[in-house]
Amino acid sequence: MSESTTSAAGSFKPRVDPMPSRLWFGLLAAPFAWTAQGALGWFFGGRICTSMSIPSVRLAIALVSLAAAALAAWGLLTAWRSWRQTGDRGTFEARDRVAFMSMAGIFVSGSFLLGTLWAGLTPLLIDSCGGMR
Repeated sequence: MSESTTSAAGSFKPRVDPMPSRLWFGLLAAPFAWTAQGALGWFFGGRICTSMSIPSVRLAIALVSLAAAALAAWGLLTAWRSWRQTGDRGTFEARDRVAFMSMAGIFVSGSFLLGTLWAGLTPLLIDSCGGMR
């Protein structure tokens, strides 16, 4: 959709919509990161005191959590930029599919980023064998 917007000077500027891949990345990157963090957390947590030591599990989970938080933040930033590109900066209304997907990406990515950061606290809580189970 290419609508025209009017600036303060009265000239028309065509709206340039973000690419669909950016919209989907902004919407799905953070949930994917959170899911991967949880799956890898269970994978490494199941190996505590069997094939891996407690410090190595802490390090592995911390690194996975940092990577997941970075991916979720990247998704949030992409969704934010997509929303800013729609030109609906002053309102929180989604007037079309592009604005809706951008806005949904902001809310979904923000929520899953918080969940990823919260789940990333587990390396601080592991203190004995079986602590993750």
